[in-house]
Amino acid sequence: MKVLSSSVIFFLASLTWSAPARDDIYTPIDLQPLANQMLKDSFLCCRNRQNSLAELNTGKQKFKSIPFNIGEGLIQLANDSEKLSSFPNSVEGIKVNSKISKLHLLLGTGFAAEEGAVIGKIVIIFDDDSEETMEIAYGKDVREWWGSDPEIGVTRGEVCWEGSNESAKSEMKKLRLYLTAWDNPKPKRLVKTIDFCSTKTTSAPFLVGMTIENR
Repeated sequence: MKVLSSSVIFFLASLTWSAPARDDIYTPIDLQPLANQMLKDSFLCCRNRQNSLAELNTGKQKFKSIPFNIGEGLIQLANDSEKLSSFPNSVEGIKVNSKISKLHLLLGTGFAAEEGAVIGKIVIIFDDDSEETMEIAYGKDVREWWGSDPEIGVTRGEVCWEGSNESAKSEMKKLRLYLTAWDNPKPKRLVKTIDFCSTKTTSAPFLVGMTIENR
């Protein structure tokens, strides 16, 4: 009887077996209890100009292979303008209650800032009440959501969605959202909550989605 070599056996096995999808390492975080701006409503000082994110599909979807759960609303923060004074400087207490190896953010910002300026912060609060901070920098993680072509790009994040609305079309602009990530230096500690904070520059950051990764 002919005995199959180990290489042949491996080849035959590979025809019927494939690696399982690793979506199990990702957990989208629900932002809706703290959302303060609806995607379908005009925002960023343009409430009468049809300036919304209505083109962004809601529900479960992936951006650059990272799964997010996009709700009906987002979290908008203030900048240094009185026109956005109705929005908070920070939104605290985004519930996590999980260990995190990496944090993925889907975000945008209204209005430009100086290149490299820290326009916002993500504060990660652990179960021992210690904290770690991720800085969100203009030109590194995100740029103004009304973009022109060619796209200048960012150095750490990346454009992960493009769309439009009536206001942007009138000025021949595109809407853009950005994906950026942060590696947790304390992956074995439980994360209780996360705060999203503005540093009150000219730019007004907003958070559309958040997903934790735990390998």
